[in-house]
Amino acid sequence: MDKQRMKLSCLILTTLVLVSVSGCAGLAFVADFIEGDKAPAVYEPEPKTTLVMLDDPFKVIPNSQIGRTITSNVEYHMQKNMVDAVKEKNSKIKDPEKHELHIELVPSDKIFALQDEMGKDFDKMPIDKIGKRMGADQVVYVSVQSFQTHYAVNVFKPKATVEVKVIDSKTGKRLFPEGKVVVDTSITPPGYMLDVDLPYKGTNFEGPSEELQLRRLLAEKIGLEVARMFYKHQKPQPGETLPG
Repeated sequence: MDKQRMKLSCLILTTLVLVSVSGCAGLAFVADFIEGDKAPAVYEPEPKTTLVMLDDPFKVIPNSQIGRTITSNVEYHMQKNMVDAVKEKNSKIKDPEKHELHIELVPSDKIFALQDEMGKDFDKMPIDKIGKRMGADQVVYVSVQSFQTHYAVNVFKPKATVEVKVIDSKTGKRLFPEGKVVVDTSITPPGYMLDVDLPYKGTNFEGPSEELQLRRLLAEKIGLEVARMFYKHQKPQPGETLPG
């Protein structure tokens, strides 16, 4: 029996014992125990229309498909955990006034279409202007600072660094991270820096396909880790590389 199953079995047994002995108090204890195993959100955005936007200022992303994989995965995990999960929770509450508010995401294919339409001019457009054009109240802006797969000859170590900001589309103000006082207004304060990596992997000499797969996996994990900044989530288990 693996550690996850053993942990679950112990939790179920504990729940049965506590409920039989102390009723609702036992259930509350178990709920607190499960909740305590979760990591808090770094930032909880306002429940408004939200656009996910990716930028590659240093041209480190291998190709546009990898960039779109990152964007789509940020959107997927935010939709699953911040929209669908809340809707499901609300469906069990009869009183509409007690329903929890949630964000609404602008579909990523809309910004992909705008990028294709504008070409190189897209990069010159301010973040808040893009947000307005997409009908978003706020923009989750993800700037890829580095993206690499190789560590040494015949050794892969996929890793990346991204900078994350949340921008108000109406005012252009940065909502997250909260801006510090800047003496030199020509300097843009840095956003939230996030390092993402995958385990070391020796090459199997499978040719380009092996590196392509690792690029995709890294892109998917970047998307996941960026999304998880905005909601409470299960802490990764030891040895876990790409949690769902």
